Amino acid sequence: MRESEMQQSEREVEKRAIERILSVINVAEKKARIYSRLLTEVSFAKAMEKLACRHEEQKAALQKLIGKGEKADKKQKGTGMDGENG
Repeated sequence: MRESEMQQSEREVEKRAIERILSVINVAEKKARIYSRLLTEVSFAKAMEKLACRHEEQKAALQKLIGKGEKADKKQKGTGMDGENG
């Protein structure tokens, strides 16, 4: 295997790993937003909303790393799909 092919392979492995992390962060963001709406204690609700915002920022940063920017995000929202398999 040539060096360029190895680098390509390594990039694909890294991309798949980041995509798996993205799916976990996506679920964490959704749960935090749900909890922020359900909690009756205002301070807890605000803390959960802040947590959801941090997850959203992390998700955006990781999407930028693998080349999925806002366009891909808007496209998925427009079709009703969120990029998850389950």
